[in-house]
Amino acid sequence: MYASGDHVLAEWRDERYYAATVVSVADHGIDVKFTDDSTMSVQQRSLVKCSQIPIGCTVLARTDESAWYEPAVINSYYTDVHSLLQGYVVLFTGHTSDIR
Repeated sequence: MYASGDHVLAEWRDERYYAATVVSVADHGIDVKFTDDSTMSVQQRSLVKCSQIPIGCTVLARTDESAWYEPAVINSYYTDVHSLLQGYVVLFTGHTSDIR
């Protein structure tokens, strides 16, 4: 179900979900690397593939201008036709931002 390189939301020790990338998949769990470069092994039940987040879902997201995660709502999806990067457009209080 998960493979190395998958973009996911992974549950951290504080029981909140943060953006991460799958590093490896093993019998003991799935190793992920978070955007702050920390790593952790988690169980499959603690992961959500980013492509599975529905529009209207409340998430924690980080803007390009901030190191902090803030509450936001998934507003739409996008694909950059040049780089083929996919991501979400989220609505923060008062403005929108693309996240990858």
